[in-house]
Amino acid sequence: MFVHKDVNGPFTRCIDIWDWRTREHLQSFKFPADKEYLGEGAWSLSRNGKRMAIRITPSQTVLLNLDDKVIEPSFISDGDAVDWLQISPDGKWVAGQSPTANGEFQTVLARLQNSDTDRDSPLFKVGNRENVLSFGSSWSLFRISFSDDLQLMATSSIDANTRVWDLRGLQGGDSDGPTLLHTIQVSSPVYSSRFSPDNTHLLTVSKGGNAQVWDVDTGQPVGLPMTAFAEIEAKFRPEHNEILTLDYEGNFNVWNWRQSRKLWPTTKPFKTPGVIWRCERILEISPDGHYAALGGFEAMHIVDLTPLDHPELPSVNDLTIASELISGMRLTDDGITRPLTPDEWHAHMRHLQSADGMGVRHWLAGSRRTSPRVLPNRGATEANSSGRDTSVDHRSANDIASSLAQELDETLDAQGQQRLIERAGLTDEVLRELLALRPDIPQLQLIQAHRFVKQGNQQAATKARQRALDLFEQQSSQHADDQYLATQIAEVLLDVNPVTWHPLEIQQATSKLGTTLTLQSDGSILASGPNPVGDVYSIEATTELKDFAAMRLEVLPDPSLPNNGPGRHPSGNFQLREIRLFSTSAIDSDDRTAIPLSDAWASYTWPAPDIDVLGTISDDDQRVWHVWSRFGQAHEALFSPDQPVSIPKDKRVLIELHNHVDEILNLGRFRLSVTNAAAVELQRLRESLRDKRLTGHEALAAVYRAIGEDAKAAKADKAERRVKPARQ
Repeated sequence: MFVHKDVNGPFTRCIDIWDWRTREHLQSFKFPADKEYLGEGAWSLSRNGKRMAIRITPSQTVLLNLDDKVIEPSFISDGDAVDWLQISPDGKWVAGQSPTANGEFQTVLARLQNSDTDRDSPLFKVGNRENVLSFGSSWSLFRISFSDDLQLMATSSIDANTRVWDLRGLQGGDSDGPTLLHTIQVSSPVYSSRFSPDNTHLLTVSKGGNAQVWDVDTGQPVGLPMTAFAEIEAKFRPEHNEILTLDYEGNFNVWNWRQSRKLWPTTKPFKTPGVIWRCERILEISPDGHYAALGGFEAMHIVDLTPLDHPELPSVNDLTIASELISGMRLTDDGITRPLTPDEWHAHMRHLQSADGMGVRHWLAGSRRTSPRVLPNRGATEANSSGRDTSVDHRSANDIASSLAQELDETLDAQGQQRLIERAGLTDEVLRELLALRPDIPQLQLIQAHRFVKQGNQQAATKARQRALDLFEQQSSQHADDQYLATQIAEVLLDVNPVTWHPLEIQQATSKLGTTLTLQSDGSILASGPNPVGDVYSIEATTELKDFAAMRLEVLPDPSLPNNGPGRHPSGNFQLREIRLFSTSAIDSDDRTAIPLSDAWASYTWPAPDIDVLGTISDDDQRVWHVWSRFGQAHEALFSPDQPVSIPKDKRVLIELHNHVDEILNLGRFRLSVTNAAAVELQRLRESLRDKRLTGHEALAAVYRAIGEDAKAAKADKAERRVKPARQ
């Protein structure tokens, strides 16, 4: 663990290195620094603790190679001010923010030099940007973060945006810079952004204390904002569906981010001494998710999180490491994990009281082994001359996979295997080796499918998901009442039965009040010209489907729209007041038959009592649909008729889109499509499974019905009735 602080006034900087498991202080590095207080954004440490970038003056930043207690400095910048430094997890890239000549800001990214000949050559240098990629917003940043797989980077800024950048094009060295994937907009400046350990989600904290999780692939929010008081920092807890948040008064909370629900504390929060400044990074979590490090003005605390997972175990007092003014800290991942039984836990507690050391345990929940596999203790590990534990797992991927395969064989139930796999943190190489050894474990197939998706290989992902489904169904045939297996089958069924959307063939698009509606090459419609209040768009279209069960309205960004849209309001917003569907022979014909709508769903809706897409399908409902704070992004709303609609060949479908009548909040660009699948119901089922509101055979029966497998749905209903009394 590295602690960065001021010593003897602000003229000296100090790096303290501790073994946070034993509370042993290993070494201090002191060096002169500018009298200006440098703060959180002035230093960054690589994950392995070997490289640190630190600003020692307003215009000089150095790279410190920390190895065997010797600092080897080399310049990163000389003459350029670089703030909000961030070193990539592998220590090979450094990012920061640098001012421009006109007083604005730019994000800078450079590969760190490795050779001795390059050691004294600054990467960021006044007038010399040969090795530097400059990009991004002109607004001042609050945070830069890398994903663990080094494929993504996030920049959070005062303009209330977090921008997600694709770094994959940089690996070959011939890219002009990162590619912007998403601009995530909130309603206030973003203080922090952190990627999840599996790189699939992003966690932001904005002014006002809102912590929000986002889907990295879509840029859409997951769940509702989490606010306890005035959070300024938040992080994912590895291997758990939890986040930890900290507010500027030092209150510490734990949340289930998938349910947007506070888990702990439910009453009085844990509180660190002293007020926490927004610019300080004072929350760190150990790589196994078992410990949190919290820093105040005068002390740093190691808090044990195990009672969150095992309420039967006693709570442990936090371990305090006293220090002077702390301006940041990191927990490195060079430790060892071990599984402990509850009996071993109590022995471990007694060991803690003697201050001889702190083991990190790795719970194998659901594993029915006869005896736990305990890794060698500190006395049996290799140590260097300083006495510091230098245990490193040097096994090959094949050896690691073989060991995991044996543990999976000893774990008798599928849920226990799932927990073991989640905690293993499989690298791509280990996953390949493990799949070769145990191709019949469906959870491994799902992990492989997810990685195929990230690689853009949809065909391989579909094949892996289908293989997982077959394996789950084989297991379920032998354990018909297993609720976990039923839930897994339901989730995979949703993935292997994607909704196929068919674009409507637009025949005519008109506006009641004079807006120009122009059909685009991608089938979307772009509004331009006059922008009257409360316009009504009428779209006449045909479809190749004999009947359809749902309609999709996509609202799309466009550079011609204010703030990139998708609406025509100066903010980029819109407000859809009502949608109406008809079967008709022509737009201006009186020969029209109304198509009643019974349900609606939206990918995002601004959370407010008077905002709900369901309000758009009823004359009596005054609620509207809009996407405030998520401008310049694509969103979609799905609408279901009372029953599947069949449009005769001599008829067309007419869609009326009624915009808000009180302000200029018209739609800017949109696209319409239909499907014969129960799309709204499938989306609701997906959300219910994700949030654990629907599980087991009840969930499986609902999914089977939604995809038209009525016989299998009846069988799942029967299993639910059989196991329900046992659950109650």
